[in-house]
Amino acid sequence: MKNFVLLFIVILLTGMAGCKKNELEGNKVLPTVDIGSQYDCVIDLVNMQQDSIYVINIKKEFEKFFTCENNPQIDFSKKTVLIASGGTKNGISNISTELSFENSIYSLFVDITLNDAAVAQGWHIAVITNKINTSSVMLNVNTHF
Repeated sequence: MKNFVLLFIVILLTGMAGCKKNELEGNKVLPTVDIGSQYDCVIDLVNMQQDSIYVINIKKEFEKFFTCENNPQIDFSKKTVLIASGGTKNGISNISTELSFENSIYSLFVDITLNDAAVAQGWHIAVITNKINTSSVMLNVNTHF
């Protein structure tokens, strides 16, 4: 019985070590929360460049971009806010986002579903995620019908 328990522990530890290694080597999708769904805030797009991303790690920087009805309690010691904006030559039906970490690089993927409206339309997204200790996040935008 002792041999069986010892064998089980060795197999379990070996399996756990293998999972950790794969997790670090592969693409990891990170959780995000859309600011629009959490807080009553308006984003100021005047100071933003199109097709760009902003990494916000302090409240003072957050207040440069947002005007909020209430004071959102974002703990910037644990959270980061990402803002991205751009434009299209068509109308927009849907926007979805995914933040990933692979090979020490953070990437924010923005998937935009266009519609047949022949009107140029700007877009922006703002998400909260776990703390990112870098100012460099790649922005990848995919537009399609």
